[in-house]
Parts: sequence; C-alpha cells; structure tokens
Amino acid sequence: MFRLASSSLQAGASFFATAFCISVIAAASTALTVALELPPWMMFIGWITWATAGNAALARTAGVGCMLVGLFLANLASVSLTALHPALGSLALPTVVFVVTIIVVSSRFARPFDSGTSYYLGLVGFFAAGAPPSIMNFAELAVAGTLGATSCAAAQHLGTFAEKRIRGRAPTESVENRVACTAQR
Repeated sequence: MFRLASSSLQAGASFFATAFCISVIAAASTALTVALELPPWMMFIGWITWATAGNAALARTAGVGCMLVGLFLANLASVSLTALHPALGSLALPTVVFVVTIIVVSSRFARPFDSGTSYYLGLVGFFAAGAPPSIMNFAELAVAGTLGATSCAAAQHLGTFAEKRIRGRAPTESVENRVACTAQR
C-alpha cells in the first residue's frame, strides 16, 4: 500500500515537472517570437507541426520541411490567383485550390516529405497572415514556424530529462506524446 502511494506521488511529481518544463519553453519561445517581432501564432503552428509530424526525428524534421514548402506553395498560389483572376474570374480560386491540393495529396508518395498535415499548416499559416506574397513575408513566417518546431523539440527533450530525473528511470509514458496531445487540444 505504501509503495502504491509513493509511486502515485512520483508519477504526479513527474507529470508536473514535465508540464512545468514544457510551459517554460512555450513561454520563453513566445517571448522570443514577440521580441523578434514575429507572429506568435505562426510559432505555435511550427510547434504543432513538430508535435504531429510523426514519432521519429526524421519524420518531424521532414514535417517542418513540409510546413515550409506549404508556406512557399501558398506564396505561389497567391501569385497565381492574382494572375489567373482576370482570365478565369470566380473560377481562379477553385483552380488554384485544385492544383495545390493535387500537389499536397500527391506528396504522400514522397517519403519522408509526406506529411499532408504539415503542408496544410504552412498553407494556413501564410493565408492567416493576410500578407502579400513576398520573400520577406515568407522568411518571417518560416523563421517563426521553425522557432516553434525547435521549441517543441526542446520541450520534449527537457521534459523527458526532467521525468527521468524524478523517476530515476525511463519514463512510462512518452513526453513526446504529452507534448503532441497538448498541441492537439
């Protein structure tokens, strides 16, 4: 009975230490993003990209690449929409959406760059910014998104380290899964 209580206390302490580490990194990343005059919401899109792109570091890194390609595709889509609108009128938007969707959906055959969700996060990030297509706007969003992905990776590693220190052994539940679940809520 005493062992169960001790184990529960240890698990609770481990959870709160992990949550504290993740929260500190999220707050610090937000402060850095604001100090650099980057959009904080795009930083969190990068965070979500890292957390949802897969379980392996390669898949997550490729997911960030997919997000960046999504930002680039959105820039191209915006330029294409402007160019096609005089000729196609109201059909310009569905045409551009069709072409971009074909590219993104076809990416599932381009391993490891097959994270459709990450492409769409990049696309949404660009259009949510409401900024005109330009290299500077792309760079600003790319830096913010990459900062978020890097922050999520750091939060996962620091959270895992804290959990191992408290428990004195390997964690029973992956901190990466907790970060991913937090990002998905």
